[in-house]
Amino acid sequence: MPSAPSPADPFRAKARRLLVTLIGAWAASFVVLLVLPWPRSDYDAYYRGAVRVVNGETPYVLDEYGFHGTYRYPPALAYAMIPLTALDVATAGRLWFILNSLLMAGTTWLVTRLAFGPGSGSVGLYATLLAVVACSCYVCQNLFQGQVSLAMTACCFAWALCHRTGRPFAGGVLLAAGIALKLAPLVLLPYLVLRKDWRGLAGVAVGGTLLALAPAPWVGLERTISLHREWLAHAKATQVPEQNYRPGNQGLMGMLARLPHVSNGRVCYSNDHLAAIERAHTPLVMIFAAGLYGWLAWDVTFRRKVLSHNEAWARENRDLTLLFTFMTLAHPCAWRCNFLPLLLPSVLLARHAVNGGAFTRLSRGTLLLVTAAWVWPALYSAYDLVLNLDALVAGEMTVLHVLKGRSVVETWSLVVYVIQGAHFWTALVVCGAALAVVRQPIATPRAVPERSGVSLAA
Repeated sequence: MPSAPSPADPFRAKARRLLVTLIGAWAASFVVLLVLPWPRSDYDAYYRGAVRVVNGETPYVLDEYGFHGTYRYPPALAYAMIPLTALDVATAGRLWFILNSLLMAGTTWLVTRLAFGPGSGSVGLYATLLAVVACSCYVCQNLFQGQVSLAMTACCFAWALCHRTGRPFAGGVLLAAGIALKLAPLVLLPYLVLRKDWRGLAGVAVGGTLLALAPAPWVGLERTISLHREWLAHAKATQVPEQNYRPGNQGLMGMLARLPHVSNGRVCYSNDHLAAIERAHTPLVMIFAAGLYGWLAWDVTFRRKVLSHNEAWARENRDLTLLFTFMTLAHPCAWRCNFLPLLLPSVLLARHAVNGGAFTRLSRGTLLLVTAAWVWPALYSAYDLVLNLDALVAGEMTVLHVLKGRSVVETWSLVVYVIQGAHFWTALVVCGAALAVVRQPIATPRAVPERSGVSLAA
């Protein structure tokens, strides 16, 4: 008699169909990129920075693209991009799109391992693909803008997996690579101290030193030090106030800078109030960090319960959910591309959405909320059209002017404030929902053996 089908068989078919659909959508997008003229993207700034260092110039200059298109990243990235300068910007950009897509596939594997452990099978793949679809707004922002936030996220996930599976030094080197791409992962360093991961910290120190010295073979040690000084000065000079209050900033800074008496996202009401918000942002982030790490320290130090392997794995996922959410929202300029770390809590929610249980509805509802990130700009534009209806009827402006943000209504609105911070609220909801479900038992394909190395129950 034929054996009974495995419970995972239905998920295998669903995962295969979803994977084929995603690959088809990617292929169609790449064909469009081949046919249409190359669109201007964030990748162009990296490319121009690499071209300048090849020509013996500094990458830290303001050109005709302004502060929105300037290179504001560490010197190591510009030198790492040198091989692509052998191609024109369009060809190199399309190649970068392929490389970023392969990196996204690797990130998917990493987040599956973090959420399920090894041997997750088709259930884990299907849940992760559902989370990728839910986070497609943030995935597409990285792929089609050529953003390095994807590489930063992959480095952070790889660090977490190495830390968990007994390779702390390698994890530290990968975390240093993420910090070299964007400084946001610096907020993760106290976690290594908290978990007494000294080998991980050594990896960060070694990797950070090597990456900081990356330009030295081309320009020497003295010029390398000078480049880092230029980078810090340039980053400070190009952090203009508009970056803080415009709706594209979805972090804590953006939410504070769009409060009443500061701005409405388009018009700054008070430069003095905005400057006060900018000064208060760093101390406020430090207060939140102290509270977060204080609670984590209490949990590690004073909680005497001996955790099983699965419980320790769940606790690590809980900690990572909190840390990645804090890392995302604490960034002074948290654009949509920076929200890709929400992929981990989304996969944790997808586990319950797929496996069923008490939190199935919560998990599915939250994933739908993340998916609706594509809809928020349309809601904002629709509400803006309603606010400017009188001006539209009177012919004082056109619909196109309103959609471009040229509103005649300059008063602050609570509805607009909520819509403008859609990704901020979404991150909080996703984090809260993931914390609610991460410790709840669900059916898993098989037990995950613990590897030697850094103890999960430390």
